[in-house]
Amino acid sequence: MTTTITPVALPPYRQPVADVIAVLGGDATLGLGTAEAQARLGRYGRNELPAEPPVPAWRTFLAQFQDPLTVLLLIATIISFVAWIIERAEALPSSSFPDPVE
Repeated sequence: MTTTITPVALPPYRQPVADVIAVLGGDATLGLGTAEAQARLGRYGRNELPAEPPVPAWRTFLAQFQDPLTVLLLIATIISFVAWIIERAEALPSSSFPDPVE
């Protein structure tokens, strides 16, 4: 039983440098000429990756609430606020210290 293996072309990064330069029509020491560079720029466009769209502010805001500790603190804040409304011993919770005795 004989198996025939068909040769597969190597990807460009696995080929010898001289072969790749010859296929692309460049020069290893001088690079491309100005006219050829302009022609390729017009033919292929700029060599840059497309920019990702910016993340909306609302999505960034909501992403902060994925942490369980943040959610726990928010729930504790709501419970504290509801308890304050029910008890309401004073108008607003004060964070000021009592006046020192003179």
